[in-house]
Amino acid sequence: MTFQENEIHLRDYWRILSKRRDIALTVFFVIVVVACVYMFAATPLYKGSTQLLFDLENNQTMNFTEGGAAVIQMKDPTEYLNTQKEIVKSRSFGDRVVRKIQLQKTPYFLKLKEKNNSGLIPVVKKYIMNIFPAKANPDITFTNSLIHPEIDPELTDIILDNVELETGRMNTVMKINYLADDPAVAAAMANGCAAAFIEHNLDIRVKPFRD
Repeated sequence: MTFQENEIHLRDYWRILSKRRDIALTVFFVIVVVACVYMFAATPLYKGSTQLLFDLENNQTMNFTEGGAAVIQMKDPTEYLNTQKEIVKSRSFGDRVVRKIQLQKTPYFLKLKEKNNSGLIPVVKKYIMNIFPAKANPDITFTNSLIHPEIDPELTDIILDNVELETGRMNTVMKINYLADDPAVAAAMANGCAAAFIEHNLDIRVKPFRD
């Protein structure tokens, strides 16, 4: 392609833009206005963070070979940390956080729960559920005292939706972040999640002796 042909193409593009200049400026103005409105109207989110350090050297596991000899086995840091992440993401952990901090009695989370239920999506979902008949609950003949229902599934969802996990160096540090529109709540929930996680690990260690 020669320089002259290239110049002709550029002139064609410029003519097209000139003809539709009003439309382009209108679209640009609308985008700027929408972006400005969103920036001023959007609720800011704060991130509370807590770091957990795992001492893998003192958390060794002891296995026994076929001959009966005891073998001390080091834990794989990556695999161990991935397991801890799955624990934090589980619903049982979210329910533990709700119970430990007693979020079902906290005005902030009660208002947040009410706000989530007053949106358009919950209303549509409720309308659809009213149209279709609910399934009958099956007769449960087996009961297990070790199975505890969640104290509030909606609060559990809120916890899990706002928890973020980050991995530190050498896979020995895990950072628990909590997002909230209140900085005090973000910091308190990050510490609360860390405390619940430590409590969970202590329960796992004590459980064999308690049993």
